[in-house]
Amino acid sequence: MSSGLVLLYHRVAELESDPQLLAVSPERFTQHLDVLDHDCHPMSLTELMTRQRERRLPRRAVAVTFDDGYADNGDGGRHVLARLGIPAAIFVVTAYLGGLRELWWDDLERLLLLPGRLPETLRLRLGVTVHEWNLGEPATYTENDWRHHATWNVECAEDPTSRHAVYRTLCTMLRMTTPQEREAALDGLAEMAGSTSTGRSTHRAMSDETLARLAQDRLVEVGAHTVTHPVLAALSADAQRAEIAGSKSRLEEVTGRAVTSFAYPFGGRADYTPATVALVRESGFTDGWANIPGLVRPAGDQFQLPRVLVRNWDPDTFARRLRGWFRD
Repeated sequence: MSSGLVLLYHRVAELESDPQLLAVSPERFTQHLDVLDHDCHPMSLTELMTRQRERRLPRRAVAVTFDDGYADNGDGGRHVLARLGIPAAIFVVTAYLGGLRELWWDDLERLLLLPGRLPETLRLRLGVTVHEWNLGEPATYTENDWRHHATWNVECAEDPTSRHAVYRTLCTMLRMTTPQEREAALDGLAEMAGSTSTGRSTHRAMSDETLARLAQDRLVEVGAHTVTHPVLAALSADAQRAEIAGSKSRLEEVTGRAVTSFAYPFGGRADYTPATVALVRESGFTDGWANIPGLVRPAGDQFQLPRVLVRNWDPDTFARRLRGWFRD
């Protein structure tokens, strides 16, 4: 009995720094798709799910998905997909559509890990609690400092400066706050950095117009990924419902099409609950996607479907990973 594989990407971009390891370069993405075209049976997410339910998936069936809705999904990513005619689904966070803010983890990188000056003692309010960190000498962060540490990422064992340690800590803390608390904290950090909430053009989400155009493309499907990308498990039932149903209605308004697929933000087993799954089902979605490795099997839970996270691997590494996933 055949099973399907769903790949999870985020960005197609060449970045000087990528602490969350979200970007795959256009060259590498092209190489990945060449491997899929040669060794697998690429298809849309809808086709994969239809064939899975009918138990007629071809051998090595695979679907490509993107999370978050970065603008580069509709630029370089779409062009590479079109060259080979490979479809993709894009799960979109709606609060950032057409806005000037970066997604919150990128905003945190911009304010902490790019060159600039911060107070030596950093005080930041999260909800009702004020947290304090001593930055010391790295309070002033030069261009040379940034370039020296540009390749650092969250999988590194060590934090080269106090800024990196605070970034790592705040990534964890901000995940578990409400969207309002998170935005207030980032605004406070921007004020201390002498900056604004306007983000880098290279890190913005796509516009409403781009999303509407993509939704008309035969190679692109649009799915929901909440309004603000919270850890749903940390929110009340009402707040979860607003995030889940709100993203669906906003995307259907922009695209003029039904949105039936949902991806859980972060997507690990601790990031959503059985109550979350029930809310996704009640909101009118037909399938829910996690960030948990595995194959899509006919007997699987349609609202806790697995996807495998793809990094910026060379084609040989990617092909080797594919072989391993299909042996699952």
